[in-house]
Amino acid sequence: MLRRALLPLCLASGFAPRRAPYFRRDVRVRARPWPQPVNLPLPVKLAGGLFLFAGSVARKDRALADELLALSSVALNEDPAVTSELGYGLEPGGVYASASDADGEERRLALQFQIQGGNLWAQGTARGIRRAPGAPAELVELYVTNMDGAMMGDGGARVRLATGGDDAIVS
Repeated sequence: MLRRALLPLCLASGFAPRRAPYFRRDVRVRARPWPQPVNLPLPVKLAGGLFLFAGSVARKDRALADELLALSSVALNEDPAVTSELGYGLEPGGVYASASDADGEERRLALQFQIQGGNLWAQGTARGIRRAPGAPAELVELYVTNMDGAMMGDGGARVRLATGGDDAIVS
C-alpha cells in the first residue's frame, strides 16, 4: 500500500509549479553596509542631549534628517506593537548621533534619536536614503530600543513599515 502511494507522490512533486523568486526593488541598498552612528553611553544620551542635539547632524544632511524624522513619526504611530508598548502620540525628539555616506547622487543617512511623548524613555534608529538631489527621502529601516536595550547595546525591535509593496516609506 505504501509503495503504491509513494511512487505517485514522488512523481507529482517533481511536476509541481515552482514559486516565482522574490526580488527586492533595489539590491544596492542592501549590498553596501550602512554608515554607523557613534554609539554613545546612556548617561551621555540622557544628560548630554542639550549639547548633542545642535551639532549631531551635518549641515548638508539636515534636510534629509528632517524628512526621515517626519517619516519616522508616522511609522512609529502606525505600528501597533510600538504603540502598545510606548503609547500614542510618539514623536521623534532630538538627534544625538548620525552618520552618512554618498555614492554618486545617492545619499544615505543613519540617525539615532530620542522618542518623545510615550510612556517610557526610548530611542529610535532610522536609516534612510535619497536617491537623487530632488527625490523624496525613503525610510528603509526603523528600530526602537527602550532604556534597558540602550544600556546593553541591543539593536532594538524593528518597526513594521507600511510600505504598500515597496521596501521603503517615501515622503
